[in-house]
Amino acid sequence: MDSFEKKLEKRKSKFKSKSKKQDSVNKRVNLTISLSNKNREKKLTNKRKLLQDYNLLHPEKIQEYQKLPLPKASDFPQIANLLEGNNLVSIRKYLYLLRSLIALPDPPYSKFVSSGIVDCVINFLQNSKDVVILFESAWIICNIASTSSIFVTRLYKMNIIPILIDLLDHDNIRILEQVIWALGNISGDRILYRDLIIKTEGCIEKIIKAFQKETSDSELIKTICWAYTNFVRDPNKEVVKLTGDALPHLTKLLYHEEISIISDVCNSLCNLTTRNFKMVDLLIDCNVIKKIIDLISHNNSNIQFYSLRCIGNVLTGTKEQTQAVIDNGGIICISKLLDDPNVTLRKESCWALSNICAGSVQQIQSVIESKALTQSIEILKNETFTVQKEAIWIFINICLCGKREQKETIIKYGIIDIFCEMLTMNNIKITLNCLQCLDDILLLGKEIQIEQGFMNQNEMASYIRGISGQKKITQLENSNNKKVSLLATKIMDTYFQNFIISKNDMYEIEDLDEKKVFAWESFLFTNIEDNDYEIDYD
Repeated sequence: MDSFEKKLEKRKSKFKSKSKKQDSVNKRVNLTISLSNKNREKKLTNKRKLLQDYNLLHPEKIQEYQKLPLPKASDFPQIANLLEGNNLVSIRKYLYLLRSLIALPDPPYSKFVSSGIVDCVINFLQNSKDVVILFESAWIICNIASTSSIFVTRLYKMNIIPILIDLLDHDNIRILEQVIWALGNISGDRILYRDLIIKTEGCIEKIIKAFQKETSDSELIKTICWAYTNFVRDPNKEVVKLTGDALPHLTKLLYHEEISIISDVCNSLCNLTTRNFKMVDLLIDCNVIKKIIDLISHNNSNIQFYSLRCIGNVLTGTKEQTQAVIDNGGIICISKLLDDPNVTLRKESCWALSNICAGSVQQIQSVIESKALTQSIEILKNETFTVQKEAIWIFINICLCGKREQKETIIKYGIIDIFCEMLTMNNIKITLNCLQCLDDILLLGKEIQIEQGFMNQNEMASYIRGISGQKKITQLENSNNKKVSLLATKIMDTYFQNFIISKNDMYEIEDLDEKKVFAWESFLFTNIEDNDYEIDYD
């Protein structure tokens, strides 16, 4: 391996790893979770089971019960006493009426939980063999688990988790659906509860069996896919290890016709592939990379986001994993979103492309040969800093990981102006890397100067001085960041000794506030907080 290849590999490793750093990964995981919390039903990533779904009661009984008035809170103690009796007909009737009541908006959960009814319901789940009673009881628990953490904690203290997991062996699909739904709600309430559920021996294996139990039942599959998004949210290595066995079953559902199923599967895959390149390899082995890439162009914004994030996770991996995305047309699909009206999709697309540009010379060339650079330059001209700071990494990585011809290509796009202006941004990481890029470009200018027999000045140094870049670099010699200061000094000493800057030419780079705006020629950079995430929910 020659010196250039060693240098390239070192830099590639550096920039690929930036996507694996804890703070960077956590920001993206938190964004994924925040997008699932858009409305009240998803505030705790929980949901209630509504009235119009399946019933195991005889239709005539349902018609009879629907004519009855729903219980009031004052009736709860008396009903609790009736539930302790042996009259199965009466128990079925009141369980139906109670779950109908708490499926309505704003039911009296506090009085319901404190009345003793929940104790009776949990006793039914442990001991009853009657499928109707089990079904209605599981439905009640499912809806209580969709409420505030106070009531979910009450259920947890009543030892509901192992009771529900035992019911995963039940052969009735409707009961199984209610149980998985309830476990999904409890997992969505708190990571502690999620960990207790998935770490319980046999739990995930039983849920995977449920995938195979009745694949034609879309309601059951829909519930499992939704619950799985809560099982794998904010994952660590142990969570991925425990839940990853479901991946082959999940990937098959990418071809399902239900939008909600596809969205939930993409959400789960996006979480499972975060921080885990072994899981990425399994995803590639399932031959679904092409399908996930195709879903980036889906008309549902949730599916677009989760599939794009999943592909972005793949691109943070090895060059072989990155190549799998390129070979399946990933660059074209990702580049299309650079013009998307949705700011989050534009930002994620830039992030994904920047990871390709942290790959091999051939992979960088694939991006250059697409229209992505033209679109990325437009982003750097017109977008807010939130998107710009992702787009600039495309060019940083090309400059620091690419070969000479590739650097010359981005120079033709006007990247020197952008690197110089980015030196004034209130972002040390970007400032340091733009400074490193300018150092590489100046070195390229020196190589050209040598090739010309020192007949001319370093044309890169002359150009940078002409656009006031030298002034910005000089000011950075006084930076509080030692790395920035040392690199700026090295650049000045190496390339600008023959250029003298008068005091009149000096200026101070001010500390930036949230809304500081910098403009030069047609470029506009706005420094704003990095929390402006928006996505449209269908």
